[in-house]
Formats: sequence, structure tokens, C-alpha cells
Amino acid sequence: VNVTATPTDSKATVDVAGNTDLKEGENTVTVTVTAEDGSTSKYLIRVIRARVPLALKSLIVKYTNENGELIEIPLNPTFSFDTLEYTLEDLEYWVEKLSIQATANIEGATIDIQGADNLSTGENIIIIALNIKEGEGEELKEETISYTIKVNKKEEPTLLAKISNWFKGIFGGVSSWYNENQEQIIFRDEINYKIDM
Repeated sequence: VNVTATPTDSKATVDVAGNTDLKEGENTVTVTVTAEDGSTSKYLIRVIRARVPLALKSLIVKYTNENGELIEIPLNPTFSFDTLEYTLEDLEYWVEKLSIQATANIEGATIDIQGADNLSTGENIIIIALNIKEGEGEELKEETISYTIKVNKKEEPTLLAKISNWFKGIFGGVSSWYNENQEQIIFRDEINYKIDM
């Protein structure tokens, strides 16, 4: 806070202390007036700084892939403490749950995560609720805030689609191998033909 103080005597000096780096809660700003003879007078200003609003400090979402590795999924939009709604890219049908790492910006706040387990096909809504209680009795104050993540889980392919994908994988691999080695195959066939002649 900026404090401007003017002494009644132009020969007196004024010093202000405690008005920077204010902490949350009560702060005391001291204004000291020093007269020409060295005597002092002090004025105290009580400054109460509100604490920061409750919010998430970090939010990371991961899933476990088929090899057992945790893979981070990018949030859309990118995480910001003041953005309360997010979406994720489509999840594969075999993903059953998400691992969510959420940290509150205030020590003592509780975090409750709902909807990240037993994901169903289609749209899933994950709610991350933060809560903090301060004070006691009539002085008790409670603050809550919620973040939402929407995620779509792909439908499991039919048996026919799985077989089709398997054949695509097999013959796709053979086809690409043939394309990469076509010149060598033709060259070898020519050599074999000449030897047979």
C-alpha cells in the first residue's frame, strides 16, 4: 500500500515501514515522524489483506496404456487456475479410468474427484471439487469451487471391425514391406532367371 504522510513541521522527517510485502491477514504499517530535536511520534495503520481465492494450482490427467505406462493427456484449453471447464481428446474404448493429480493453492483445502473411475462409452463428466473451512463457531467460513472435465470414450469396435483392423495391419505391413523392397525383389528374380537359362 502507498502511504503519503506530511508532517506539520517542515523540518520534521517522515518514515513509512511495513507497507510492502503484505502477508495474508493482518499487517501493521508504521508511520514514524521525527522532529528536529529527535523526538518521535508513531502512527499505526492496520491493514488486512484478504487471502487468495480458492483454486487449483495444478491439474494433470493421465491414463495407463496397454503397456502399463502412465501417459499424460493434454487438457483443452491448457490449464489455468481461473478456467473451470476442460475437455479431453477421445479415449480408446479399453481405458477404464483416469489418474488425476490436482493440487490446491491453499494448504488445508480438501479435493474430491468424482467420475474418473469406471468410464463408460460416450460422454463422461469428471468433477473436481475443492473445499476449505476456516474459523470456528459463528466465525466459521467455508469456500468451495468446482472444475469440470468432459471426456468422450470411444465405442468398442465390433468383432467384424476388429478382424478387419487385424487384416489391415497384417496386409498393410506386407504391402509396405513389398513397396520398400520391390527393386531388390525384381533384381533377384532377374538374376535367378538368367541363372536358370
